[in-house]
Amino acid sequence: MKGFQKAYLRALGKTLEPTVIVGKGGLTPEVMAEIHRSFDRLELIKVKFTSFKLKDEKDEMAESIALQTSAFMAGMVGHTALFYKQAPEAPRRRIRIPAEPEGELVGAGGGKSLQRFGGK
Repeated sequence: MKGFQKAYLRALGKTLEPTVIVGKGGLTPEVMAEIHRSFDRLELIKVKFTSFKLKDEKDEMAESIALQTSAFMAGMVGHTALFYKQAPEAPRRRIRIPAEPEGELVGAGGGKSLQRFGGK
């Protein structure tokens, strides 16, 4: 997945509340079952890790979730990870990921970052 596509998913995820909360028990079978149920209803979910302060622990669990659910991790901010899994049937697909970036790239030059300008 390209950077602008990840950014698109992260923008969609900003307004979402965490769908699943992973507590001190970690990724128990019950938590994984809830994540699978969430993907049956939704394409984009947030998972919050409440009892894990070390980044390596959260990264490891997020990777495990992605592998076990065949989902894509769009990003992690703090203790919350965002996952996307396209619905298997076309009529249930609500998220349309853009194939091309919208707008024109503009920047100030001199090594400064580029920004999107305009759009459809």
